[in-house]
Amino acid sequence: MKKHILLGLIYGLIAATLAVAAAAHAASQFAAVVVGVHGGAPPDRDNGRPNWFLKPADTRAGWCAGDAESMPLTFTFSPPVALDTFGVRVHAESPGVAVKVEGDGKPLTRFGPERNSDGSLKGVSVKGVSVKTIALRLEVPPANAPDACIESIFLTAGVGDKQALLMIEGDVTSYNIRAGVVSLMTPATVAPEDPESITVDPRGRYAYVVDKREQTVSQYAIGATGALSPMTPATVAIGRGPASLAVDPSGRYAYVANYRDYTVSQYTIGATGALSPMTPAAVATRREPASLAVHPSGRYAYVAGLVGAVSQYTIGATGALTPMTPASAGGLKTGVVSGSAIAIHPGGRYAYVANYNVILQYTIGATGALSPMTPATVETVEGRSIKFIAFHPSGRYAYVSSGEDTLQYTIGANGALSPMTPERVDAGEGGNAKPIAVHPSGRYAYVSTGEDILQYTIGANGALSSMTPEKVETGRGDGALSITVDPSGRYAYVARSGGISQYAIGATGALSLIFEPPARQ
Repeated sequence: MKKHILLGLIYGLIAATLAVAAAAHAASQFAAVVVGVHGGAPPDRDNGRPNWFLKPADTRAGWCAGDAESMPLTFTFSPPVALDTFGVRVHAESPGVAVKVEGDGKPLTRFGPERNSDGSLKGVSVKGVSVKTIALRLEVPPANAPDACIESIFLTAGVGDKQALLMIEGDVTSYNIRAGVVSLMTPATVAPEDPESITVDPRGRYAYVVDKREQTVSQYAIGATGALSPMTPATVAIGRGPASLAVDPSGRYAYVANYRDYTVSQYTIGATGALSPMTPAAVATRREPASLAVHPSGRYAYVAGLVGAVSQYTIGATGALTPMTPASAGGLKTGVVSGSAIAIHPGGRYAYVANYNVILQYTIGATGALSPMTPATVETVEGRSIKFIAFHPSGRYAYVSSGEDTLQYTIGANGALSPMTPERVDAGEGGNAKPIAVHPSGRYAYVSTGEDILQYTIGANGALSSMTPEKVETGRGDGALSITVDPSGRYAYVARSGGISQYAIGATGALSLIFEPPARQ
């Protein structure tokens, strides 16, 4: 095999973390862009040189036309990047060779067969195009097919207004993925590895992530682009088994249900968004609290447990919780292995609890106390656990996740739920209840399946219809525990194993990935 074939191949998907530094500073700061390369046989890291990988034995694989099974050569970027300059070079003895490039599965540009004075292939500019994936495929005259190989790729790209330099190059035995930087790339990875939920404050300025493994709340400021930046301090301690966090409508107080402690932690929110424990730092609740909600008036709070009853509290002038009289409202099924989720109607007159395969319905009295409606329950899908409830901002419709379906209801004048026609909308495979969120405009809804995020438009009658495209593919199978849309309707956040995925919401309601944490190995 010829020595001038400079670059080798990669089999499957490898992740090379590129250290990104601010070039204007001697003491560099670091963030990361994860680059995955697909095609060929697996490489070995060259421990003597950071970011270098030894070529597999077959140096032709993937980068050469003779290895058709490994083409196209594909690069994935997390977060997605906006392309600036882009160049491709093939070896000098491959006349007539061109390289076809796709971006996110669609035709992007074509290089060659004409060449520039430096030997690189001529191509059409792709400046400003945002991509998560680029795929390169050699187009070779039949006579040159055995010897046509890509030598190197030159790419400048950025995230937002931050630009980085990416070079993929090689020698006879190895290839290198490296980055030089104009300025620091953002956003950085959101730290929690085992987030249970993410909550955004009512003004969209701060986000709070419950980490059940570390038993902390990670706290972030939300930037102008929707990116999350850790506060100082980055975390605050909570109780054992944190399950749910809620912020009151004023944005001054936050509460966390701790299902192993049978407590609710309570905090004040400072001017910078940071949480500070109240005195007392926690109040008792019933067994295994799983979900918590604050009344739209900010005067009451409710905690649904895995068994037994809903605990109910008044919220005092300092934000502290005090049990009501009576301290709880019954109706929850007992002896079932199922989470319970409580949600308060936007108008503040009704409450609903998803418990196993039924929805409990309550009216909220003048004192904030819950009373069962007539009927007290709505049966859903036999044998399936329901967990997530979301309301249309008009208060006229409700949506409930039940695994493979999203159930949709109209809300009557007395607060009772009635199934729409159709009652169910497909929510993908898998029996577990899936997180659901409704856009604050009331025009869109999102359901996270773990593998994908399903996107819906909401019609005038409240019914869900799939968007085009109907889903955003994440390529992940690690599950999603929470999806939240910020109050401005511009950003969405998904809590999943390994961290928080961040999305921008376009004018049509469609999601575009801002940042995705690396999948847990």
